[in-house]
Amino acid sequence: MIDNHTDNVYIAVAASAYRVNTKGEIYQLVSGAWLLLEDKPFDERPTPTDIQPVIYDKHCRNPSPTILRIAGGAAGQSGLIQALSDAFNKFRVSEKFDPCRVAWYKTSPSESLRYLNDGIVDVVITRNSVEVATALNQSIRLSPLGSYLIFREPLLLVGPLSNPANLDPNSDIITMFRTLRQAAQLDYTPRNAGTTDPSASFETRGDGSATHLRECQLWEEVRKVDQPPHLPAFFPYIPINRYPPLTKANIDASLNLYGAANLGYYTLTESSMYRLKPELHTKLTVYKHGQLNDPNDLLVLQGHLLVGARAQYPALAEHFAAWAAGPAGQSIVRDFRICGRSVY
Repeated sequence: MIDNHTDNVYIAVAASAYRVNTKGEIYQLVSGAWLLLEDKPFDERPTPTDIQPVIYDKHCRNPSPTILRIAGGAAGQSGLIQALSDAFNKFRVSEKFDPCRVAWYKTSPSESLRYLNDGIVDVVITRNSVEVATALNQSIRLSPLGSYLIFREPLLLVGPLSNPANLDPNSDIITMFRTLRQAAQLDYTPRNAGTTDPSASFETRGDGSATHLRECQLWEEVRKVDQPPHLPAFFPYIPINRYPPLTKANIDASLNLYGAANLGYYTLTESSMYRLKPELHTKLTVYKHGQLNDPNDLLVLQGHLLVGARAQYPALAEHFAAWAAGPAGQSIVRDFRICGRSVY
């Protein structure tokens, strides 16, 4: 559709037409006129009793009754959600909006969409392409403006300094995964399976996260190229481990890094998580780094923000989403640093 307002940031058409201006205000087209949507909060939504949120209330002079509830994993652990929350409240104060508290719920991928659909949280930040596709296919009730791309994050293939698989950092990532499999395969026969130490092992995330899904995709690409003919189709191509075993209590993007560092394994991890653990850099080194300037790089994940249709304060949730995806929010993402180095 065509609209002549020069301050538009987004326009969306669902059951009705909506537009968001540069201040984050949301208007709905009703009988040919744009009407400003004001927050009329839904009844109190349930909150998960098994997760204690982290509250960010910078720039709130007094405890605000208004709260924006965000579910996410690695983006929260890296500190990005806090950086966006603090800058968003500073922006609201400068524009004469009331500040709000932000509650970050550290959730697993399966929990995030369920909480969004049930109205337990208002917003989900995810790099999981399956989650985004599921939501956009209307299995999840989203607001009319739905999904926003707010960052891209590189993945890293890291491993022991001794490089037992003899990886060539100049190779592409599929070739490097093939090399990992071949190094393990040298020690494998059907008779000694599980009884010998392989030349190379891989520490899996095993948690259904975006990084884990990309890891599975890479192993599948290896299978397509050179599936060993004498092994069943489900053979994992290389000894894969999970240390410690995944439980609801240890949903932590850094656990596979500790496992890899302590056991001398290779693993796939996020750039943000690797930067957050400098104490492991004496045991691990980076063999491949995703390139943000390459739109087809398999070691780059896209971070999406999804707004639920049952957000407790709908206009606030959309305001945050439009701001985060707009110039002000993107400057926070670009300038975000961990240990002095940019991440996104």
